[in-house]
Amino acid sequence: MQLKFVFFTMIFSILVGCMGSVQAASSKSMVVGPISAEQLLANHHHFSERYEAVGQVELTPAEIETLNEMEFIVLFGSWCHDSVREVPYFIRIMEAAGITEYQLIGVDYSKQDDAGLAAEYGLKSTPTFVVLNAEGGEVGRFVESNPKSMEDVFLGFGDS
Repeated sequence: MQLKFVFFTMIFSILVGCMGSVQAASSKSMVVGPISAEQLLANHHHFSERYEAVGQVELTPAEIETLNEMEFIVLFGSWCHDSVREVPYFIRIMEAAGITEYQLIGVDYSKQDDAGLAAEYGLKSTPTFVVLNAEGGEVGRFVESNPKSMEDVFLGFGDS
C-alpha cells in the first residue's frame, strides 16, 4: 500500500512539473507587453518571414515629413494572422520614413496587456494601429485591414 502511495506521488509530481513547463513554453512564444521591432523579428519567425516578403517600401519626401509628425502605438497579437500580415508592413513603413520611435504592444488572447494600454485605447480587434498627433491626441486608427494601403490611411490622418 505504501509503495503505491509513493509511486502515485512521484507520478503526480512529474506530471505537475511538466504542466508548468508546457505553460511556460506557450507563454514565452506569446508577446504580451512592449517589444521592439528587432526583438519581434528575431524571435518570431512568422513575423520575420512576412517582413522579408514585404520588401522595401518607398515614400516621397512629403510622405516622410507627414509621417514624422505622427506618433504610433501598435496593439497586436503575436497569435493573430492579421497581425502577422500587417505589423511587418508597418515596420517597413517606419523604416522608410526613418521613424524609430513607436510602440509595439503585444496582447494576450483576451486582448489585454500588463500596462493596460489595450484597455485605455478600447482595443477590440488586432492589430490596431493608433495614430497620435504631436500633442498625443488620437487622430485615427488602422484596424486589422483596410482596402486602402496602410500608408495611405496614415497620410490621410496628416490632414487632421
